[in-house]
Amino acid sequence: MTMINRRNAIAFGTAAAAGIFAPAIGRAANVTLRISTPDSATHPNHAILTKFANLLEQRSAGSVKVRIFPDGQLGTIANALTGLQTGTIDMAVNGASMSEGIVPELGVLGLPFIFPDEKSAERVIDGDVGKMLTGKLSEKGIEVLAWSSWGWRVTQTSNRAIRAPKDFQGLKIRLPAGPVFADTFATLGAIPTVVDSTELYLAVSQGTVDGFEVPFLSLVASKWYEVVKYVSLTNHAYNPVWLAMSKRRLNGLAPEQAKIIRDTARELQPEWRTHVAAKSLESEKFIKDRGIEVIPVDVSAFRALLTPVYDRFKQKVGVELVDRVLRDAKA
Repeated sequence: MTMINRRNAIAFGTAAAAGIFAPAIGRAANVTLRISTPDSATHPNHAILTKFANLLEQRSAGSVKVRIFPDGQLGTIANALTGLQTGTIDMAVNGASMSEGIVPELGVLGLPFIFPDEKSAERVIDGDVGKMLTGKLSEKGIEVLAWSSWGWRVTQTSNRAIRAPKDFQGLKIRLPAGPVFADTFATLGAIPTVVDSTELYLAVSQGTVDGFEVPFLSLVASKWYEVVKYVSLTNHAYNPVWLAMSKRRLNGLAPEQAKIIRDTARELQPEWRTHVAAKSLESEKFIKDRGIEVIPVDVSAFRALLTPVYDRFKQKVGVELVDRVLRDAKA
């Protein structure tokens, strides 16, 4: 992230003439934006955020710089949501289902087993349902710049292997904030326990919780594999995640700067998704190579018990939304 030289200035001018970069960027005031993410600096998402930051600086001729704050340094996921709304946090990476507190409809994306595969999830998120959900976030002062995933959520335990639904009975399972997650695991007989990701390692190692359910990427990047013995391939949630910006901060930038931010994030979205999928497979292999038992499960047995979760969510946000997602996922 260095200042451009004469040759680069000519290149930027040519690109601007071609419409790739906005004109008159040199007159925009310099800004430094902060991105809050709960992920560690070793998480694959960090590489995407770093590329995003570098591209913004290059394409804005140095007028837009970005600092990334990993490991929840700027606060919890809930803090980040509030910060985006008030403008005290510029950008954040956040999970869709963890944002139910401000947009209850987002919980539909975290309903257990609602998506059979990545393509169906992306089709819904990129379609009319996704546009509706991003519109509701916009009403709350948050502009979604790009959608990806943290990878499928699987279940990790320290003292009992999960091979069938009955194995959840009485286990304290750490969950992120969000009513759908809590309802899902309570219905399976577990005891939902909310613990922030920054405190999870200690909570498992001290026996405060018996397990948790995170993607392979997070399991490896945060070294939580050090405190578990089993990973069950429940794949119960696609786990969509977004990169968003405070509308207060975005609207306060020069129009050409805002355009560069929007365009660059949109351009990186396919690469972000591909990157997550590839690194998820690598992380699963890493876990197996460590000797941790990775357990296939009969997903249909779990799904059969979770109809009440769907029924309760329909009462909350309406039957139409859930049915629309199920229909679009199968299209």
